[in-house]
Amino acid sequence: MKIRSDLYLNNHSQLLTFVQGPQDTKDRVLLRLAAALFYGGYPLITDPSIQHPALWGQEYVPDFFVTNDTNDITLWIQCGKTTINKLEKISKRFHHARFVMLLGLPHEGQQMADTVSSSSVRQLEIWSFQKGEFERWRHLVTEKNDIIGESSESNLNLVINNDLFVTDLIRFH
Repeated sequence: MKIRSDLYLNNHSQLLTFVQGPQDTKDRVLLRLAAALFYGGYPLITDPSIQHPALWGQEYVPDFFVTNDTNDITLWIQCGKTTINKLEKISKRFHHARFVMLLGLPHEGQQMADTVSSSSVRQLEIWSFQKGEFERWRHLVTEKNDIIGESSESNLNLVINNDLFVTDLIRFH
């Protein structure tokens, strides 16, 4: 699966393309597009690689990240569930970074929040779509998209291929 999106978001134009990798699900690719929209106000590195100087010597790569002028990671975005082991390692290694996890379903967010609460991970923000909203997102996004609208870190107000999509995320603590 390949998703190509022509964006006009928050008064800026951009073309984004996401390709499903061998270990990716379609839902993870859809979450990556959503995260790029929610965090579009940041200078996201949307195709991270272990070759990036900020990730040298690391075994894990985020879906997106942001660095400061000295190549320190300031924002790490994870799309979909991951292991506590990974979260503990990255939160120790990048202890000054902000960590965000975006999930498609509220029950996944609650499960992850419950799991994280009994771990050493403390600076993780867990967000999910509201019940039924990820299903709507899944039906509206096609392989080629025209997306116009406004976004912030927790809401979208969009027109996707001539259909309206407005949603607010749920944050789990």
